[in-house]
Amino acid sequence: MEQTTTPALSKLAILSLCALATATLHQKQNNRYYSSGNTAMAGSDFIVTFKDSATQQEYDDSKKKIQDAGGSIKTEYTLIKGYAASFPDEHVSTLEAIAGVESVEPDGVVTTQ
Repeated sequence: MEQTTTPALSKLAILSLCALATATLHQKQNNRYYSSGNTAMAGSDFIVTFKDSATQQEYDDSKKKIQDAGGSIKTEYTLIKGYAASFPDEHVSTLEAIAGVESVEPDGVVTTQ
């Protein structure tokens, strides 16, 4: 039997690996606060992904909204269009409203069982 992989499944697998790598880094920080210099910013960790049709302007606008809300971009991914960020929970709907955003998901540890 021939196996095929759909682009959606491939993207999901890559996103899962990115989430796992990011979660491992966060776990090493030993808390849910991201330290930038001497100032610690409280916030939840999220992975923001974009539709293939998203424009660079939509991508840049979303990063600016996070920074304007007091959040920060932690990691920008290269295999998928997206990034990991820390920002207040109440700004999730603001990002989801951007046309090019595919999803805003809580970042965390991914396990198989």
